[in-house]
Amino acid sequence: MRFSNTRKALVGIGSKNLRADFERMLALIERASDAQKTLAGHRATRLISLTVKLQKTLSAKTRTSILAAFLADSERANLAHQWERKKDYECGPADDCSKPSPTMTCFRDTSEDNSCFTVPTKLLPAHWQ
Repeated sequence: MRFSNTRKALVGIGSKNLRADFERMLALIERASDAQKTLAGHRATRLISLTVKLQKTLSAKTRTSILAAFLADSERANLAHQWERKKDYECGPADDCSKPSPTMTCFRDTSEDNSCFTVPTKLLPAHWQ
């Protein structure tokens, strides 16, 4: 399945080499998403983690747009990744989306510790607000 929303979001990456790396990883997920959903789900989890952790390389807006597009495409492809979204919360002291915040949305990898990402809700697609 083609992840068209994610491909559009990747255009926001300024570095041509970094964008090519993301596109290569996305192509592997796209290929696996039809027949090997478990493998594609594991790869999806890693790509989301990488996107979240590139805080000094990618702007918050670019990371958020990639994250939102990829999660939407993953949902459409019915991929089981391990990220959860919690509206009106932000990362707490234990990286667990426990701190209430009416203007933020928290994303957390349920498979590992210390992988929490908070974004302003207004930056997310309308159907997530």
